[in-house]
Amino acid sequence: MKPSAWSVTSLDGARAPFGTALASSGADVPALSDLTVDLDGARYVEEEFLLSGAAGTWETGDPGAPRRRESGIPYRTRVLVRRPSSLRDATGVTHVEPLHPHRDAGLTWDALAPHLIRRGDAWVGVTVFPDVARLMRDQLDPDRYGRLLVPGLGTEWDVLSDALAAVRENALGALETRRIVLSGWSATGSVCRVFAQEGFATARGGLVDGVAIVISSGGAGPAGYPPLTPDAATVDLADPRRTVRDVGVPVFEILSETESETHRAQLRDDSDDPADTYRLYQLAGAAHIEDWPGRHATNARTLAAAGHADTGVPMREALTDARSDLVVRALFDRLVDAIDGRPAPRAARFSYETGDVPEERMLRRDADGNVLGGIRTPWIEAALAAYAPHGTPAAKGSGPDWTPMADAGFAARLTGTMTPLAPAEVRRRFPSAEAYREAFTAATDALLAERMLLADDAGELIESAPGRWETAADESDASLVPSPEAGV
Repeated sequence: MKPSAWSVTSLDGARAPFGTALASSGADVPALSDLTVDLDGARYVEEEFLLSGAAGTWETGDPGAPRRRESGIPYRTRVLVRRPSSLRDATGVTHVEPLHPHRDAGLTWDALAPHLIRRGDAWVGVTVFPDVARLMRDQLDPDRYGRLLVPGLGTEWDVLSDALAAVRENALGALETRRIVLSGWSATGSVCRVFAQEGFATARGGLVDGVAIVISSGGAGPAGYPPLTPDAATVDLADPRRTVRDVGVPVFEILSETESETHRAQLRDDSDDPADTYRLYQLAGAAHIEDWPGRHATNARTLAAAGHADTGVPMREALTDARSDLVVRALFDRLVDAIDGRPAPRAARFSYETGDVPEERMLRRDADGNVLGGIRTPWIEAALAAYAPHGTPAAKGSGPDWTPMADAGFAARLTGTMTPLAPAEVRRRFPSAEAYREAFTAATDALLAERMLLADDAGELIESAPGRWETAADESDASLVPSPEAGV
């Protein structure tokens, strides 16, 4: 795979003060960085760049050896950078992700931002999907983004490769990088699986040092292994490419219960082989969609101001209170360890039913309905509810027709919910808030000892324990009773 010619220009350098109107729009549209994180106070800066080049398309060949189909297709895309303002505070680790087709969301940033800032890591998001670029160009800010040209149609592999090359060559302003972690969640997790399996990750002398594939099942039909071009045939479910192997850099797959239901045929052993360093982490009590504090899309306020507010899809059940993001932060640290040659911990896998069973009943569960096996999170080890990786929609979908969440049934299939234990049963198992806190703390400490939780995040979990118990044990408290009005 020969490198293509690309160039980088600054989109006005550092952006306007965070949360203020974009000066070039002429309208009262908030800046794209509605982050719930004070970047200025954290001594971080946010910059935008325009990446231009000529991309091509690829067709499926032998595993790891796609064939060039077309070339010379011009593109111009937006690259968003968040980095320490001083190189003295920077680790040299840069997390790069293709931004999600649902509202151009940076899901790694959503989950990891507080931790990345604590560490001093940088983050880079790349717009690779044409519908998002069109929305930015035509509606959000034509003056600023009028030059965007994101063709899609299978060019995203080259566009992402060029963006990674720009990071590797330190071509994005003052950003300096020594190790690149490529990550994606859900649809972009599948992009990362294909990017790794088809050899793009190690092309051009090595574009990335490690890959995190988060909440993406290799067995989820076309979604689990997107074709290289939209008109290509879906890779067969039995194709070995759907199981990550022999990538040449460390790869972690981090799955919730939702994706694990369809991932059984793609399971493989963990490995410390330098050419095939691999870990699978399955998080008990986790779901594809969880409503973490402060979580929202990078473009949320700007999209809302342009008439594309994301109101979520209401569920009939109570929404999960899982905090998988806190575990994922530690697992990303373990991936950096693996890049640096330090073995990462191994984790128990989920227990699967045998035979031909529906996907929704693929995982074995205890008498309460909670999953068996996997990383034992404290909300499962000291359970006050039965956690399910699906919900039932109570209203229609949200967002433009081309976004994944526009289909309410699809959104509900991915949304985590929970059914509370009866208050009397809660009090029988945990007679007091202190008794519950002790059990919850013990489970949290076990994750710390296994290096699957960070000390900075353990305190946040433990502090939630008394409130969890008081809500669950209160006979008069209906806050966890399923309600048609409960929203995402």
